[in-house]
Amino acid sequence: MITPPQLIEAVLSLAAFQALITIWMKGRLESGLKHYYDRKLEEIKHEYAKTLEDQKHETALRDRCALMAELIAEWISKPSDRKHLNRLTFEANLWLPPDLVKELTRTFTGRADALDLLLEVRKHIRGKDDGLVPGNLVAFP
Repeated sequence: MITPPQLIEAVLSLAAFQALITIWMKGRLESGLKHYYDRKLEEIKHEYAKTLEDQKHETALRDRCALMAELIAEWISKPSDRKHLNRLTFEANLWLPPDLVKELTRTFTGRADALDLLLEVRKHIRGKDDGLVPGNLVAFP
């Protein structure tokens, strides 16, 4: 038979054991949730950084496209003040690959067509040939 002090001891031991199990389970649950949400947060940060990088790349491409469009339009207009035309040409020469710099020179010296140049730059910027030919483009003389 169990004596009252033994019963009290058993009840207190069980209560202590239950308290320890509760604390341990709470800690495990909290650390598991923290780990899960930390992982999710890192995934979101990574996706955001990738999206931001993609947007920066798209913006840079649009800026380069705008520069080339402005350069060709300025050249076609035959401006009397060549300072702006020279600045645009120099900017393009800084980022265009050598073959396109040569094509730009051939175009501006009258040995090639501006629309051919535009299509070559388009192909370079987009990274692929999309099948356009000079006849698909419109230019107003």
